[in-house]
Amino acid sequence: MIKMKLLLFVLLLFVTFGISLVIGPRFISPFSMDETAREILLWIRAPRSIVAILIGMGLGSSGAVLQGILRNPLADPYILGISSGASLSRDNFRAHIYWYFYNTGPRIYRCNRYRRYRRDDGLEERRHLA
Repeated sequence: MIKMKLLLFVLLLFVTFGISLVIGPRFISPFSMDETAREILLWIRAPRSIVAILIGMGLGSSGAVLQGILRNPLADPYILGISSGASLSRDNFRAHIYWYFYNTGPRIYRCNRYRRYRRDDGLEERRHLA
C-alpha cells in the first residue's frame, strides 16, 4: 500500500510538472513547437518549474529535520527563532546594499559626469557634460 501511494505521488508530480510547462500566458503545444515556443519552454518555464520542485523538497526536508530534532510533530520555525533570524538577515542585507549604493552611486555618477579635456597649451580643463 505504501509503494502504491509513493508511486501515485511521483506520477502526480510528473503530471503537474508537465502541465506547468505547457500552460501559461501562451499555451505551448508539446507536439508542434516553433523556435520561440522552444526557447520559452527550455529557458523560462522548465528552469522555473525545476527550481520550484527543488525548493519545495528542501523546505519539506528542513521541516522534517526540525521536527525530528525537537521530537515535536507540531514544531515550526517560530519555536527556535529561525523566522526572526531570517528576517534580521534580510534586513541586514538590505541595509548594506542601500548603504553601498548610496555611498558609491554618487561617486560613480560624478566621475562619469565630468571628463577632462586638454587644451592646446597643455592645461587641463574640466567641462561639465550635461
